[in-house]
Amino acid sequence: MAATHKLLSSGQVAASTAAICTAPSGKRWMVKTIILHNNRAGDESVEIYFDGTAEANRLLKVTIQENETFEWSLGHMLILLNSGGDTLQGKTDNATEVTYHIFGAEETE
Repeated sequence: MAATHKLLSSGQVAASTAAICTAPSGKRWMVKTIILHNNRAGDESVEIYFDGTAEANRLLKVTIQENETFEWSLGHMLILLNSGGDTLQGKTDNATEVTYHIFGAEETE
């Protein structure tokens, strides 16, 4: 089946590490762009992890200034397989202050 471009996941990053993007059953998600917006009147540090929360799993650590947006366009797609239990996790300094939108493509596994 052909891949379709779409919004894969969106919400607010938690203050403790939590899932922000997991492919649904029978699907393969190919992450291409992650957009982070700091809604807070102060800087926020955001971390994104792939398949775990150890330092070796961290993909991104960025500080976003107050009321600013950070766009991370991946040079190569990051594949999330539901059958593999793959997940992106995120955390920030203060809960509900950073909004995320994750875009990419979807295929059937």
